[in-house]
Amino acid sequence: GERMDAADDHDVRPGHALGLHDARSGGLLLALTQGMMSLDAGGGSGITFNPAQVSAPSVLSVGNLRLTANTGAAGDYANTRATRAVTGNCYFSAEVANFTSEDAGFGIAAESWTLSAAALFVGGGGESAGMYSTSGNVYASGFRGSGGTLGSVDSVQVAVRTASRRVWIRRNGGAWQGGGDPVADTTPTATIGGTGALFPAASLTRAGATPSRYVQLHPDAASTTGAVPVGFTAANWVP
Repeated sequence: GERMDAADDHDVRPGHALGLHDARSGGLLLALTQGMMSLDAGGGSGITFNPAQVSAPSVLSVGNLRLTANTGAAGDYANTRATRAVTGNCYFSAEVANFTSEDAGFGIAAESWTLSAAALFVGGGGESAGMYSTSGNVYASGFRGSGGTLGSVDSVQVAVRTASRRVWIRRNGGAWQGGGDPVADTTPTATIGGTGALFPAASLTRAGATPSRYVQLHPDAASTTGAVPVGFTAANWVP
């Protein structure tokens, strides 16, 4: 029956604890350290991929969280973006699964990215950036380097400063591609051009598609993988 107030800082960062206190006595009732619990400090409820924002080969499933491709459709790439844009300093991720070549990419795209043109892909121009399966190659208006070889199932993670449109991409909590640091705001993987808001985005090669090959979006802070960079918020979506 006691009312409990959480600490002002919703992020549980390395070396820090989140305390819940009795509002009347001020006594510490519960302390949570990093790794014990993840709090959603983002923009409320989760997101999905947007069925209204797809190219012809795109197939969405698992509640519109998973992108696969229709091998019989016209066009080279299945493309999609999320239902809501990122805001502030945002960190988000997705699972890339069971690819044997450079068939799938996950990253970020401007609202002006022409995803309905199935010949385009995430990172194919300056309006987007993405990391691709197997090789870990990163594209943003051309090849930007490799983030390391991906396994059969990997998590691709993205940090973005929306004010400057500077983006950092990595896999499985490793080094950021390009050697930069989103916390220090140094050497981004890419700076996104184009116009409008920025959205999580994904591409699949239609010709290499099978049901077991997919990109699956992590919709909220609880499902986002890897350590959130200090000063960033997991799944910080526009309300």
